Amino acid sequence: MDVDYNMRSIDRSEHIRLQTSNLYLIIIQYGILQVSGGYVNSSLHQKALFLIGTKLPVSLNIVGTDFKAWLIQINLTVLGKYNASGLAQLYFHSIEKEKSFNLRLSNRTYIILKILTSYIWYKSNSQTFNSLESNLKQLAFVIFFMEVEKILPVSEHYILVDHQIFIDFLKLVNQHISSEHQVQFYADRLCVTPQTLSLKLKKISGKTAKYYLSEVLLQRAEIALSGSLSIIEISEKLGFKNPSCFNIFFKSKTNLTPTSYRKKLQKLTSKTKY
Repeated sequence: MDVDYNMRSIDRSEHIRLQTSNLYLIIIQYGILQVSGGYVNSSLHQKALFLIGTKLPVSLNIVGTDFKAWLIQINLTVLGKYNASGLAQLYFHSIEKEKSFNLRLSNRTYIILKILTSYIWYKSNSQTFNSLESNLKQLAFVIFFMEVEKILPVSEHYILVDHQIFIDFLKLVNQHISSEHQVQFYADRLCVTPQTLSLKLKKISGKTAKYYLSEVLLQRAEIALSGSLSIIEISEKLGFKNPSCFNIFFKSKTNLTPTSYRKKLQKLTSKTKY
């Protein structure tokens, strides 16, 4: 099972090695952090969101004693699942331009991201783990990405061709996944063969086009099953030929039928009510 992300607090000065398949964000709640290494040399202050723009090891040096910050390590495959095309574009831009981004957060955005990061961290370290907890954490991460996407700077975006295809693919999947499940459709839109598209995506993120399509489709199915639509309605909404096809797809990904998944989710939800 792939680790989509890892979130932890920065408690001490340290030296970290950056993995090539991940991007790294730092959120400063209070205090000062000096980040250096590679092409990075920045001093981060309260309410800062920092995207590390290098693949070389970096040093995190805490200045003073009154300090709190989060380090968020995000696998590139997550950008596909959550349609974070703006963040993907900024990430590739930062690597290619050897440039990090230090964004000052507004009070509103800072409070929202602070709540979300604290919630995700709490759920990640909770003793109780089930599908409901997983879905709640996933929803919090979706909102986190949406908030980050709102504040990303608009720049000249010098992006390599393969990276641009990855970004354009994410946008197309978000727009058409409910009606188009085949790699051929997206390859045609991007003027490449299905094989070329998958090779380019795998080179960048380690995953094929088919993987992204099935993951995004599964995510939407799980969200829909937590609502009031019938299985037939969900099947139609997500573009399956019939409920049987939806059932086969969902069971192949979760080992549960849609009906069983919904019953399990309802049972877990009822247990959390006071």
